[in-house]
Amino acid sequence: MFSEISALIYNSKMARLPWGLSKRVLLILGLEKKLNMRNIYKAILVALAIMPLGTQIVNAQNKEVGPDPNVQRIQLPTVPRSGVVVMSEETEDWEPFFKTVEKIHVPGIDARKDEVLRLKEEANRIHEALIAQGVSEPSAQKTTVTTPPTLGANFVGNTYGGGDPADNAIAVSEAGLMITGSNTRFHTFNETGTQTSGKSFTAFATAGGVSTNFTFDPKCTYDPEEDRFVVAFLNGSSSTSSKVIVAFSQTNDPAGAWNVYSINGNVNNLGVWTDFVQIGLNNNELFVSGNPFGNAGGSEGAAIWQINKDDGYAGNALNPVLHYSASAFSMHPVQGGSTLYGPNMFFLTSDLGSGANITLHQITNSAANNGVLNSGVGFTLNNSYSVPPVADQRGTSVNLRTNDTRVQSSYYENSRIEFVLNSSVNGMAGIFHGTGVISPFLLSFSQFTGQLLGYTDLDIAYPSIAYAGQQDLSGFNQSYVSFLMSGANQYPGMAAVYADETGYSDRMFIKQGSNFINSADNRWGDYTGLEERPGHPGEVWACGTFGNTSLQQRTYIGQLLPPVPVDVAPVVTQGLTMEVSPNPASEYVKFDFPVDVAGSYKVVLRDLQGRVVKEIIEDWLQPGQARLSFNAHYLASGTYIVSVESDSKKLFTDKLVINH
Repeated sequence: MFSEISALIYNSKMARLPWGLSKRVLLILGLEKKLNMRNIYKAILVALAIMPLGTQIVNAQNKEVGPDPNVQRIQLPTVPRSGVVVMSEETEDWEPFFKTVEKIHVPGIDARKDEVLRLKEEANRIHEALIAQGVSEPSAQKTTVTTPPTLGANFVGNTYGGGDPADNAIAVSEAGLMITGSNTRFHTFNETGTQTSGKSFTAFATAGGVSTNFTFDPKCTYDPEEDRFVVAFLNGSSSTSSKVIVAFSQTNDPAGAWNVYSINGNVNNLGVWTDFVQIGLNNNELFVSGNPFGNAGGSEGAAIWQINKDDGYAGNALNPVLHYSASAFSMHPVQGGSTLYGPNMFFLTSDLGSGANITLHQITNSAANNGVLNSGVGFTLNNSYSVPPVADQRGTSVNLRTNDTRVQSSYYENSRIEFVLNSSVNGMAGIFHGTGVISPFLLSFSQFTGQLLGYTDLDIAYPSIAYAGQQDLSGFNQSYVSFLMSGANQYPGMAAVYADETGYSDRMFIKQGSNFINSADNRWGDYTGLEERPGHPGEVWACGTFGNTSLQQRTYIGQLLPPVPVDVAPVVTQGLTMEVSPNPASEYVKFDFPVDVAGSYKVVLRDLQGRVVKEIIEDWLQPGQARLSFNAHYLASGTYIVSVESDSKKLFTDKLVINH
């Protein structure tokens, strides 16, 4: 085993590091994680992301960074498990929704918000002038020959619980089980789109022993190391009611039992309430971040709770450590892409207005080993981002909010951090995509860069980014970027692009809306969800919002697959032809095809990654004309490959599109 590990170290370029340092990295990983080959291999793959004890991150100017003297590190009292909720159990659920949907803005309370609103007004003025010129043609801002992602299974997600905005989140396991959140509900599905359970946040918390009044901001993630799920959401908009509710699944089935915990959202007893929860996992811990606000509405800094995740899975009392910074805002945790890293954890903050800055923070070490939040390292990007204008909608003068420029989504893979946020792009709402590159030899971040993605005919916002399962020879990660879209000639919906070192593919529509959204405060959704399915490189699942025929927002879920298509050209004996009808299909589909050689043939249905979905039938066919038909009602919407084949040959293959 030692020789195998040594080879992996060499191949990952750690051989150029002093052996004592490399060995120290491995020892930390081994001590911090259960010792088995699967975890050791994963540890080696992410070793370049691990900073050994005592090692400081330095920036491009080699300025050393240590514990932030302005951050308070507080060991909180233990948090016992409040109770256990079983998602699939039926409970009485009135789903109450009772809140102020539009606050009167009082200038002078929050300088950040005042500045964002000022910049938003200017962005809206430029946007309105642009739209007045008349925009009808699609953008020509395609910068790569890369083809778009392929849309696999796709279906309507969570039922509407009355809460605005939608705030969609998703987590998916290696087995294809998923949990999705939208204000104000959790639902669980399997990969075919079959719902296995659903509960409102109120019912979830109440069954788990936590009283609530106003619940919001769901987040979900899957732990590929432990084969478990974690969710978080918030309660209350005052210092007396604020709670950070965190739950850990007891098994790998999100429709099963969950351990529920309630953490005081009145951070450090400052008389504040917590907003905009975000979560991230590393090898050993869960990190929960939030933005404290005073009861009058002013920002009061940023908070991070550091929690041993094994305690949550086991139902033990939690021993959280609170890191509180009075000067920071919206510290976004960066989770690993294809695997988790640790024991450290990265966080990103951006300017909330126009700027070209990104700040990298790091918690070094676990809570049990006195982990601390280090001072942030600032980087100047090669491109600027700016507050986006509101989004237009087809058929109405009602605009949709696009909020500010806080980091929306990120991942860490191959010594790189990829992140996305809202921005203005040539007068339209668009996306800023940033990349931070680690120098593996200096254990430092050598640079942060960014590029803009936008369209002349669409406003796009609330992006999510996920690792696409492969890296270019040049070292660039290939990624999926999904986002919400709307425009003067487009109802609100979802789309995605494929990103590589040369730029972005054409957009691929996940779901086009049926009508505009007429919500109480023009809220569209403060974020979307996009998560890679572990063990299935190149497969990710997106969760977002579309406008339905009733002028309401609804959740939609889509499977994204690599843009390099499976070869689906018919493989037939020369001179033979076939006919398929209808295609797309929703129920019965018919294939007419010739047979040149008698034999036993079977009909196999596969997905676009070549995985067998179902072997439909097998029988003996004689030479001549044959027909295949079957009921496609039980297939989720998506694209499939139908093959008629024997052990020695394929009679033909063809693409079948299901559209329910």
